Amino acid sequence: MHTNLIKIIVGIRRAGKSTLLKQIIELLKEEGVAENEIIYLNFEDYSIKQYKDDSLLYEYLVSKLNKNKKTYILLDEIQEVNNFEKVVNSLNATENVDIYITGSNSKILSG
Repeated sequence: MHTNLIKIIVGIRRAGKSTLLKQIIELLKEEGVAENEIIYLNFEDYSIKQYKDDSLLYEYLVSKLNKNKKTYILLDEIQEVNNFEKVVNSLNATENVDIYITGSNSKILSG
């Protein structure tokens, strides 16, 4: 945690990856990280289907970044986003972020 390495949690469906992300969020809050410094998106949530477009996802995430502090980005089931690798790598290379992603299949590792 708290490094510029992208943390990737992979495993079979229903193995507890989402629960682990939620525990990380709670730990961050206990450490004093403010709500506006944490971005969590679960791509199995139909209400955010527009962010499965990589350009829209990138724009959304950049708009939510806390420019004065590190922003923690947690993306659950990221394999649902086309070209997610470009979004994640760009944010990691250019912004003050700590990124955590989960995925359920081999596509997440291919990028």
